Amino acid sequence: MKYFRRYAFCIPVLGKDQSAIYNLQKGQIKLIPNSMVEAIEQLDANPVAEIISELHEDSIEIFESYLQFLIENDLGFLTDEPALFPAIDFQTWDSPEMINNAIIEYSQVYDFDLLCQQLNNLLCKYLEIRVESLDFSEHEKIVRCFEGTLFRSISIVAAHHPSLTEEKLGKLCNKEQRVSRYIIYKAPSEFREKAYPRMRFTVKDVSQQFTEHFPQDSYYISLPFFRESKLFNPYYNKKVCIASDGSIKNCLMHTKSYGNLAINSLDEVINQESFRALWHASHDKILGIKDSPLRYCQLYSSNLRKTDKGLYEMIP
Repeated sequence: MKYFRRYAFCIPVLGKDQSAIYNLQKGQIKLIPNSMVEAIEQLDANPVAEIISELHEDSIEIFESYLQFLIENDLGFLTDEPALFPAIDFQTWDSPEMINNAIIEYSQVYDFDLLCQQLNNLLCKYLEIRVESLDFSEHEKIVRCFEGTLFRSISIVAAHHPSLTEEKLGKLCNKEQRVSRYIIYKAPSEFREKAYPRMRFTVKDVSQQFTEHFPQDSYYISLPFFRESKLFNPYYNKKVCIASDGSIKNCLMHTKSYGNLAINSLDEVINQESFRALWHASHDKILGIKDSPLRYCQLYSSNLRKTDKGLYEMIP
C-alpha cells in the first residue's frame, strides 16, 4: 500500500488562524490552512487509500489537492516502505558549551582578560564586544586577550578614535583570525577595503541598534534553530551579557542583574536557577507567540515575565 512520507526536514507547525510547513533544508516556509495539518497527521499514520476510503465524498477532492500540493512542492513522496524513513526527534536538544554567546560592554572597571578566560573555560563560541571611543593601544589589549582561546567568532563594534587608522586596525584584524567583524562607527568617512575584508569604518552611529529589538520580518529557518526554539528560548538560551559596570545580565537592555564581576565568577552566576529561568521560556510558553505558525523561526528579544499559569508575557 502507498504511504506518503514527508521529508524528515519538512515539519508542519499548527497556528491559531493558519499553519505552516517549514522546509528546514531549503530554508523555506509555506503557509497552509489548519485543515492541511490534520491531513498531514493522517498521512503520517495511514496509507493514502485507507484515508480516502473513510472520507466523506465532499472531502475527497480537498484531501487530494492537499496531497498534490505536498508532492508538487517537494515536501514528501509516496512509498511502499514507510518504516525506512523515520522522523527526526525534536524532543531533545543539547550542546556541550555552558555559554554559547556573550555580549560585552568593554570597560576598564573589570578585568577583561580574566573575563575572557572565564568565558573560554565555559566553552563560549561567539563574542560581541562593544567599545567606546578608545585609542589603538586599548584595541591591541582587547585583541591580545583572544590568543589561545576557543572562541569561534568575535565581533567588535567600537566608536571611532583619531588613533584608529584603517591600516593599523586592518593589520590588527588580519592578525587575529577569530575576529570575524570589526566595525568602527561614527568615523569621519566610510572605508571598506578588500585587503581588510572583515573591517569596516562607517559614519553611522550603529550604537542606536544596541537598544532595538530584533525586526519581526527576519526569519531563521534551520534545523538547529527549530530544534532549540521548541525546547528553549533561542535569544536567551546559554547567553550572558556583561555591562560596562561589570554587572552580569540576561540582556543588556534589562535593568535586572544577577551578580557583578567584581565579586562573582561567571560560573557562579550562570548556575543560578534564577539566571537560567529565561533560557527555558520557549516560544510555546510565551503569550502572543505560542499560537503563531512562525514561532520557531523568529527571535524575540523582549523581556519576559512569568504568569501564574506558568506561561510568560512580554514586557513592553
